[in-house]
Parts: sequence; C-alpha cells; structure tokens
Amino acid sequence: MAANGRRCSSIHSAFTLATILLLILAQLVAAQTPVAGQTPAVEKIDGLDDRITYSAEDWMNVPGPNQFNGSVMLTRAAGAIAFLAFTGIGISVFGTQGTPGGNVTSSKYAVDDITPSVYTVPQDLEQIQYQVQFYKSPVLEDGDHYIWVSNLNKDAWYWLDFFEVTSVAVVSPTSVFSSPSFLPTIRPTITSTSSSPITSSTGSLTVNETSVATPGLNISGGTSAESSRSRLSSGAIAGITVSVVIAAASALSAIWWWLRRKRLRNTGPDAHTIEPFTSSPSPPRGPLILGSATPYTVEHFNGIVNNDYPPEKAPLPTTSETAYVSGISAPPYHLRPDSLAGPPSEYNPGRRSIEPAESGFSP
Repeated sequence: MAANGRRCSSIHSAFTLATILLLILAQLVAAQTPVAGQTPAVEKIDGLDDRITYSAEDWMNVPGPNQFNGSVMLTRAAGAIAFLAFTGIGISVFGTQGTPGGNVTSSKYAVDDITPSVYTVPQDLEQIQYQVQFYKSPVLEDGDHYIWVSNLNKDAWYWLDFFEVTSVAVVSPTSVFSSPSFLPTIRPTITSTSSSPITSSTGSLTVNETSVATPGLNISGGTSAESSRSRLSSGAIAGITVSVVIAAASALSAIWWWLRRKRLRNTGPDAHTIEPFTSSPSPPRGPLILGSATPYTVEHFNGIVNNDYPPEKAPLPTTSETAYVSGISAPPYHLRPDSLAGPPSEYNPGRRSIEPAESGFSP
C-alpha cells in the first residue's frame, strides 16, 4: 500500500509539472499574439515631427488652417528627400495637391527594399485638396522599417503634410533601430522670411516662404538611431514553443523511466515481509546402523570374562556396518563402560586388553 501511494504521488507530481509547463507556453504565445478582431493602432506623425529628417535647404514650413496640426512642408527642388524610421505593419503619406502653375508634381516613395512607387498629381483638378493620401505601403511584417520620400521634378509644388503609421496594439519591449549609413544627421532649422498669396479660380492659398538655415549636409554619411518598439518575431515564438515542448517531453520521459525502473525493483516480495523459520530438526545423537550385521553386545564380552571363550561366534563388525555420528565420543548406550576392551578411557583407565590368563583360556 505504501509503495502504491508513493507511485500515485510521483505520477501526480509529473502531471502537475507538465501542466505548469503548458501554462507557461500558453502565456508566452498569448503575449505575442494579437487579439482576434482587434483594430490596429494608427499614429499620425506631423511633418514638423523631430523623427523626420529632411535634406538641407530644400524644404520650408507653410502654415495653413486646413493642414494637419495647422502647417505643411513644401519643396520645389528636384531630389528633395524626407526620411522616417518607424515601427509597425504599414505606413501612408498624406499631403496637399492642386496648386496651379509650375511643373507636374511627381513624388517617389520607397519602403525598405520594396520596389518604389511614384505618385503624380492629376492635372485636371478644379480646386485645392487637403490631406490627400499620396502613398500607402503593403502590409509589412511587424517590426522596424523606414521610408524615403523624394520630389522628382524641379519647380513642382510638392506639399508633405503628415505620415500615418499602422501598428499592432501590443505592448512590447523597446529596442534601438539604427538607420542606414546614408541617413542625414542634421535636422533643419526653419526661419520665416516672407509671404505671398496664390489665387486660382477655385480658391486661394497663402504661401509663407521660409528658408532652412542649416550647415552643410552630407547625405552620404552619418547615422541616426531611433528608439522604437519591437516584439518577438514569429521565428522566436516558434523557437520558444519548440524548446518548451521538448523540455516538457524530456521531463515526462525521465519521470516515466524512473517509475518503471522503481516498479521493476518492487516486483519481488515485499522487503518488510518476515518469512517463517522452516529449518529441519537436528539428526538424533547416537550410532547410525548402516548394515544388517549385529554389533557385539554385552553377552559376547561376558563370555570372554567368564572363561567360556570362544562363545558362540558372531560375525565381526566392520567399519562400514557400524557408524557413529561425528563428534560423539561416548560408547553405545547399551554397553557398560567397564565391559569394553580397548584404549584407556575415563571408564577403564590403564586397561588396554584382556590377557588370556585372566579369562582361563589357553591356546
């Protein structure tokens, strides 16, 4: 009963350990998996946000009531660049379009190593449009990414208002994302200088011209780091899952092997069982008669003592006919000690044999 109780306790401990490991695995998977049906988080990043880096002397800030946060970034230089590092699963770019005059406005958008996309403002617009989506990236793997925005045509009016970053609403550890080595390291300082109205048949737009006063900018050199959120990748989750499953299987296998080994050792009789003593009784003390011949008796020796020797002859005993139990030195119980002729003993001291004269026998 005690052995069965210990075995049940060991099995219960094994199942408890397996349950704990499975619960830990479930918590790890749940912590890295978005809730089904959850709406992704969307963050708007204004054009004046410090996380955006612009090429030097190419951009200016223009206030406007219809823009996001009341202002918009403007460039008319071909090759003007804006750079943003972000964390999420997608990004969109918004701006203003429909300004009359100048060349056709075309802009290029490149996310990571994805093939760049080009957007051209339609030429048949009848009025100025605000907060128009110029670009939307495909769904990205959740993590750190970057986007390059550039104006393609000279003397074209390109208005950049804000970025919209889509991310999964899961709290995760922070990490440092390093941008490419060609990221500019100097951010612009904007100074307002003058303003001039622009009118059209469909509306009017007041442009406050500004200049960007910055030292020389080396586009091909420098680095920048942005602190952003990151989360475990699907590969890391798979690795954790496999590791926990292997650990649980190993623990269960070890416990099963130990129980089986213990059960094999306990298949014999219980070590605490006391077997009854069943040894056979000791053999009787005394002579053991092996043959059919009769050994000498008292009558034979009496005949010698009473001078009637030789008595009725009897066969001489042999060593194979009469045997005594080892260790017994006493004579047979049916003989008197003083009737024996033999070596001296405590019963017949000094007497070794019977002389013929004593018995009256002469040859």
